[in-house]
Amino acid sequence: MKEVLVLFRPRAVLVVIGILLATAAILQILLVAKGVIIWVADAEGRELRPTLTHGYTDKVIDRLGTLPIDADNVTSLAYRSMRPQSMNGGGPGTTGAVAVPLMTASGCVGVLAAEVRHSKPAAEMISLAKIIAAQFSSIVTPGDAAEARSAAHG
Repeated sequence: MKEVLVLFRPRAVLVVIGILLATAAILQILLVAKGVIIWVADAEGRELRPTLTHGYTDKVIDRLGTLPIDADNVTSLAYRSMRPQSMNGGGPGTTGAVAVPLMTASGCVGVLAAEVRHSKPAAEMISLAKIIAAQFSSIVTPGDAAEARSAAHG
């Protein structure tokens, strides 16, 4: 039997490690989140549109509609401030929320928002959401939401 030596480029190894860490973070978020939405800014930067969702029915997503950038909620605030935001639930048995901006070299392009099953989101949840947001920010551009919406509706 002939031995084969496989050489890995250091950059390739780092990419694989990054993918594994992001996958672990995504799984952790999905385990404690009631729902997750990637909100993407429109090309004009006036509103956020739900582009990728998990945990919500189409009916709920349609009811949510778009979010004005200047709205009074943690998702819009995360976009405007370009900083992670969280919101505690109203009490035991209620859900909290985490919103993390999707940052690129040109600024914020959207927000990863998660409705978490705990009334007070843990600090680790924000850290995990930041890892996932960093991965999505590399593939999302403003205007993607409009294209995804028109593709989904015909």
